Amino acid sequence: MDLSILLMKASCPMPTVFINGILNLIKKYLKNTDIYYAVKSCYNLPLLHFFAEQKIGAEVMSELEFDLAKKCKFNKIIVNGMGRSSSFIEKVLKSTDTVFIVDTNRDLDTVQKFLEKNKQKKCRLGIRIRLNDKNKNYSDNH
Repeated sequence: MDLSILLMKASCPMPTVFINGILNLIKKYLKNTDIYYAVKSCYNLPLLHFFAEQKIGAEVMSELEFDLAKKCKFNKIIVNGMGRSSSFIEKVLKSTDTVFIVDTNRDLDTVQKFLEKNKQKKCRLGIRIRLNDKNKNYSDNH
């Protein structure tokens, strides 16, 4: 389905020309690039289904967003953000299509305990690293 028709039907206030243009440019010039949609920006189910059908991944921060991404059949999911419960982390780690970003020592402890109980399970993890150098501002040129 055409994205502009989909968004008009869904009453979603997104600039369709912009979205279609970005997707086309990425597909044309950045062929080895994965695209992820931040689910928190709009929970509209027709829009989520559209992005999933386009093989765009989902970036989620909560269990609600994770469940929506699974319901819409996103084939790639990144779970990011702080303050997740141990039960949610374990739910994510059981999923084969998900990269879990470890943000805290507590997250790491939960992952370790999960893997000790599930020795055959392989998990896809990312680690957030915060550089703490008082002499440099890493947001400026790095």
